[in-house]
Amino acid sequence: MKKSIMLISLLLIIGLSACGNNAAQSSHSEADGYIAVTVEPAQEEMPDEPEESAPPPVLISEEWIEVEEEQERATVRRALYDGGQELVFHWDATIIRFGRLRTYDDNSEVFEPPTSDYQSYERGVLTIENNAGDIIQQIEHRNQWSIHPGFHITPPLFFADLNFDGYLDIYLQSLVMSNLTYVFYSGFVWNPELGRFIETRLREIYNFWLDPEIQAIRGSRGHQNWRALEIWRFVDGDFVLTNDLVLNSHAPDEDGVLIFNYFIGTDGEPTTILERELVDGKLVDVWPLISDTEEGRAIIYEHLFGENSIWFPGQ
Repeated sequence: MKKSIMLISLLLIIGLSACGNNAAQSSHSEADGYIAVTVEPAQEEMPDEPEESAPPPVLISEEWIEVEEEQERATVRRALYDGGQELVFHWDATIIRFGRLRTYDDNSEVFEPPTSDYQSYERGVLTIENNAGDIIQQIEHRNQWSIHPGFHITPPLFFADLNFDGYLDIYLQSLVMSNLTYVFYSGFVWNPELGRFIETRLREIYNFWLDPEIQAIRGSRGHQNWRALEIWRFVDGDFVLTNDLVLNSHAPDEDGVLIFNYFIGTDGEPTTILERELVDGKLVDVWPLISDTEEGRAIIYEHLFGENSIWFPGQ
């Protein structure tokens, strides 16, 4: 019996001793509301190797492709002269714009449809009929413009007596430059003997306008400080350049006087302006050497702006 009691006592002492050791190892117990958790250290994950991306395709060619987008038709009636025969003009055309086809080195293609009217044009046929409905003439025509569609006129057809013979003639807008500096027209004059319109050199004249005072057509072109003026007359069935003038000037000085630059004329001598006149079928210089002095300027002004001037009379 004593041996049993001693054995039990020994076991209790060992158990109490173990509990005391655990308490010494931790300053908190479950009774304090804490739970001991063992956390394993996190293993560092190695980032995946980035995949190599394919290089972008390289553009190897561009091609402008015509795209037919619109159809136009217009009809106009006009009499050849007051009380004269009436003709009917039918304009049938197709608007052409340009898309862009891009080709890359991986054999892929990308087509960009037209996004504006830049370099657009219309291709059409002007059919002319008499009152009986008989076709007397057809004119194929191309009208190109390089700007917004506000300058696209439909139909591109105008009427005027271009050669001052009393008959109505026609002209068609053919080219409008992107900066609005120049506009060109194709002109056709009525030939009463042939009963049809004959094409002329009107398309060569920059920004033409009619001058009934001298029975001629004027043209003009220029840029910044220089300007060129032309006079065309109808001779032997077509328009002929009979006079032209090129002048280069600075802005007016403090006294409002326009200062002219010097040119080198065809004879090699300096001159303040270049002017030519048609003589025996050839354009020849008509200006002598003029000095850039007060007297020289007076001569120039009288020639350009005097009452008898063919350039700016009375201005």
